[in-house]
Amino acid sequence: MEPDYKYERVILVDDNHIDNIIHEKIILSSNYAKQVISFESAIKAIDFLKKVDLSNQDEPVIIFLDLRMPEMDGYGFLHQLKTLQNLPPAKLKIHVLSSSLDPLDRRKIGKSQLTESFISKPLTAEILKQL
Repeated sequence: MEPDYKYERVILVDDNHIDNIIHEKIILSSNYAKQVISFESAIKAIDFLKKVDLSNQDEPVIIFLDLRMPEMDGYGFLHQLKTLQNLPPAKLKIHVLSSSLDPLDRRKIGKSQLTESFISKPLTAEILKQL
């Protein structure tokens, strides 16, 4: 019998390959999601999300987003996300997953209408239970 997953899929956006592997294992072993799609580039994640068709999907798009990344950081990702017509904000659940200790980052994310929470790395099964 297949486990009961909270979500069908989760998207990880983090330039750290090792963090993605660890977080994917935690998400899958906690039955938080059946599938994890990882991107080591915010630009590649945006390109993927441009192609997502949510017209017949009731489930939200769950994204765990790092802030500090080269080329495009988490803030740039959030800005680009606002321009995507196929992803209305009501369909998104974005959790910032960062090692940043900067209080300004927490304040900025707390004011963002696109983000659900700010989580300090590493992601744990206990944190997933609270989401």
